[in-house]
Amino acid sequence: MKYLYTILFLLFALLIQAQNPVHFQTINAAGVVHGKNGTELLVQSVNGARFGTWFTGLGVGIDWYYFRSVPLFLSVRKDFLQKSSTPFAYLDLGANFFWDDAYDDYKLPDGSPMFHHYPGFYYDAGFGYSGSDGGRLAAFFTIGFCQKNIKEKERSFWGSPDDFIITRYMLRRLSLKAGLSF
Repeated sequence: MKYLYTILFLLFALLIQAQNPVHFQTINAAGVVHGKNGTELLVQSVNGARFGTWFTGLGVGIDWYYFRSVPLFLSVRKDFLQKSSTPFAYLDLGANFFWDDAYDDYKLPDGSPMFHHYPGFYYDAGFGYSGSDGGRLAAFFTIGFCQKNIKEKERSFWGSPDDFIITRYMLRRLSLKAGLSF
């Protein structure tokens, strides 16, 4: 019975693909994020598949807000119109990984690092507008709201190895991005 369901699913997928082909797409963006801790740069690259007015892909970026980090996320976009120029909505969900060399210099007397950073949740959601001349290359801009989380564990310099402070960063900010998709 499960083989029948598998075959039916594959036939359905082939039927849908024959009507609306799936296209590989790359989305590259650069922008700024602004929150109560200032304004910093953000760059992202997303690679995935477009099916009609839907796009989904995996993305990675570099985010310099407050501290440098690398978001790794699943991106979903929905175009509102089936035209070459269209407004759209997007949602990026994933994990945020700490990447800042400034903390490498802080060592305890035994040589072990004073700070440990743990990945946290990442999201970015908003609206945008994409325009093209009818070909595969399109320019776009977006405005959205994003958040990156990181957990920091700081070991005490003078206390016992079990003495530490945990800080949870929840950095919320507005994002403005522009880029190209092809």
